[in-house]
Amino acid sequence: MHSGRLNWRYLAAAVGGLSALSFSTGASAQNLFIANNTASGTVRQVTGAGADLGNCVTGLTNPYGITVDPNGILYVVENGANDVRKYNGTTCASLGVFATGLNQPIGITSDLAGNIYVANSNAGTILEYSNGGTLLNTISGPTINGARLLTVDASNNLYVANSGNATVTKYNSAGALVQTFNTVSAPFGVAVDASGNVYVSSTANNLIQKLSSAGVNLGTFASGLSTPTGVVVGAGGNVYVSNLGTNTVRQYNSAGTLLNATFASTGINTPIGLAFYRGPQAAVPEPGNVAMLAGTLTTGLLFLRRRKK
Repeated sequence: MHSGRLNWRYLAAAVGGLSALSFSTGASAQNLFIANNTASGTVRQVTGAGADLGNCVTGLTNPYGITVDPNGILYVVENGANDVRKYNGTTCASLGVFATGLNQPIGITSDLAGNIYVANSNAGTILEYSNGGTLLNTISGPTINGARLLTVDASNNLYVANSGNATVTKYNSAGALVQTFNTVSAPFGVAVDASGNVYVSSTANNLIQKLSSAGVNLGTFASGLSTPTGVVVGAGGNVYVSNLGTNTVRQYNSAGTLLNATFASTGINTPIGLAFYRGPQAAVPEPGNVAMLAGTLTTGLLFLRRRKK
């Protein structure tokens, strides 16, 4: 690379994940999608600065988790219809139904390869699909208990918030359990930052708990919330939370200081899943460039970092 040239990269952590790849620097690169969980649900879109862009998707039946894959495709869990739908993340055009016949699905996330994971909550399973919709794997067992939102870290590990047993379980890319985090009661959303710290929303305690990558409880990251659901880590390590009880999305810095209590509020109604836009982009690995993408909601997040060569 020539000296002085700017290069944009990103890396996934939390509700979908991608390794270092070149990324479009278009205006939509840090837009945030928000799932409004109502019987006539929508996916709202705001800019990285919190400016409202209106509805991206309408006519959904109780949408919960959302994620954006490496190709910029938006996936929405439609809990009321027991399916997952997909959309062009740039134009918001419908791409049809991705998966059907589910049993009260809630969370969803995407991994580095674009595989999609869905929390099939009432069945007690996590389903892994190719981005073409082929079922690849089913994760099950007593560790999956009331699965809510999901995320994937930069190493392709999957995290599941289990409301039924107050844990977050971590699985490797083969679906094997590798770690269990004990959390406060009623965990719902989960996100992972660049250092591997885990953020968990608790709907019963109205707070965000922070744990180290080793599972050590680092205490309360944010309190005084009202039924927090989705959580993602964004640009510069800022943390975004769906505050369902006030119909807002809150923004915190990495230290837990509240930056904006109404980062998103216009058109927000019963918010749950959060996902930052990513892609489309070409995979051109270039070691030394670091940026990060985390998601979630389940559900997903994205932040960009610029580095001079």
